[in-house]
Amino acid sequence: MKVCVIGPRKVPDHIGGIETVYTNLYPPLLKINRSVEITLLTRSKHRETSYRYLGTTVIPLSADFGAGFENFLGSLKALFYAKRQVKPDIVHLHGIGPGVFAPIAKLLGFKVVTTHHSTDYDRPKWRWYARALLRTGEIFTCLFSDRVVCVSQALKDDIDARLPFRRKIRRTIPNAAPTVVNSGSSSVLGRLNLTTGSYLLCVGRIEETKRFDIAVKAYQASSLDIPLVIVGDTQEDRDYAESLVADTGRDIRLVGPIFGEELADLYRNCTLLVNASKMEGYCLVVAEAIMQGSRVLLSDIPVHREFGLDDVSYFPVDDVGVLADKLKVPDYSVYESYRSKAKLEAWSWDAAAFDYFGLYCELMKKEPIQ
Repeated sequence: MKVCVIGPRKVPDHIGGIETVYTNLYPPLLKINRSVEITLLTRSKHRETSYRYLGTTVIPLSADFGAGFENFLGSLKALFYAKRQVKPDIVHLHGIGPGVFAPIAKLLGFKVVTTHHSTDYDRPKWRWYARALLRTGEIFTCLFSDRVVCVSQALKDDIDARLPFRRKIRRTIPNAAPTVVNSGSSSVLGRLNLTTGSYLLCVGRIEETKRFDIAVKAYQASSLDIPLVIVGDTQEDRDYAESLVADTGRDIRLVGPIFGEELADLYRNCTLLVNASKMEGYCLVVAEAIMQGSRVLLSDIPVHREFGLDDVSYFPVDDVGVLADKLKVPDYSVYESYRSKAKLEAWSWDAAAFDYFGLYCELMKKEPIQ
């Protein structure tokens, strides 16, 4: 069985939600059945040679189409490359951007699986034509894909309500939190001049839907005497990133992207993780934090409710006052996440890989290994 994956950017150098899924999902899938071949067609701004990554083949394709069109046109180029060179049985599209080409993938003779990661058209950064393309991609994903995978039940429920056709082809396969083995304390706390249990933490892509500005305003209103540390890539929206630390007079630290053991160390040692996001498909940041034992305080959106935390751990979206009041409580132990951690531990990337493999076998009309 040959599967061609389209949607993620370069792995492992670029870390985003879709790239995290790729690096954690496909290696355990290959262990289920060694006869499966996984090829990832990535987008690159210059010529690069193909390489092997954790048992998969990664082929970077030149896709210098300009900002806003890289994902769409890069995916189209990848489909025709797959037809000429890879010749897969199944094309797996990640995201509703690539999903706009699901009908073309069908015309090229592929079985098509599309994973719906989030309603990307809700992000303020997109202009009207990009949002229209993404909405079209969502509709085409549901119309032409052989199977649609949603990364959370909340996302599937939303799509089923808005697009009530071909619902039988849709599945929910949640992402899992990456497993990071605690190999001892890293140097990240010393490098950032932080003390265990004496800083608030926010993590994610620095853009408006993540609502870091709400966390900053609530932090200012709370008058806490510990720093607020914000981890994430500031390149996507520099103006927004700069606005978070401009003229606040408070100890707010934008520390850039941090990954792996160092990020896990920040989770383990923070006094509280705050996620004020307005929109998520499946929040890997929250899952990662909970798995590292962080106390968490989350915006009250359906995806966050799936973590099963106590009501006290949620606050209304964009409500600075309520969040500030919750930051002022004398004892953050009310935001413990033990119960949610037990729930997450019951779901792994191995389980997700087995579900995806079963779905592939279903399309190829083969019996999965029991």
